[in-house]
Amino acid sequence: MIARHARISLAWASRLSLLALGGALLLSACEDRARNEAMLFLTRYDALDLDAPLEERREAVSALRSLVLTNEDVVSARDACAEAYEAEIRAEDQHAQATAQLLEASGGGADSVPTEAAARIEAAIQESQEAIEDTRRLFPRCEREARVLRARFSGPRPTQR
Repeated sequence: MIARHARISLAWASRLSLLALGGALLLSACEDRARNEAMLFLTRYDALDLDAPLEERREAVSALRSLVLTNEDVVSARDACAEAYEAEIRAEDQHAQATAQLLEASGGGADSVPTEAAARIEAAIQESQEAIEDTRRLFPRCEREARVLRARFSGPRPTQR
């Protein structure tokens, strides 16, 4: 009877060990996936350059936004950073639009601007200012989330420590 009980206990212990090992492997695989996604995001994020020409930044932000990610923390960082850079691009677009409208309306040097044109120019300037305010709110979150991911995933893998 004791031998049978010992065999059953040994069988259960073996199954529990396999289950624990499977769980550890699954957690390790999930952590590796999160690390890979974080490093992919950080590579794209680090490539963003506020001094690059507008079209290059637009393409880089589009590439960042299109990353297919599953880890919640990495998705959150991607969305925060894409939103911040999109607001910065929107501010520049509106500023350029206001400048072009002013040059067109003033005929390149006239002292007065027609009322309708002035209203359009003012609206573009207002939209540009709102986008600038958005960047002031959005960039700190983007930078904070990127910094957290870098701290969490840039070091050696846990199995290598």
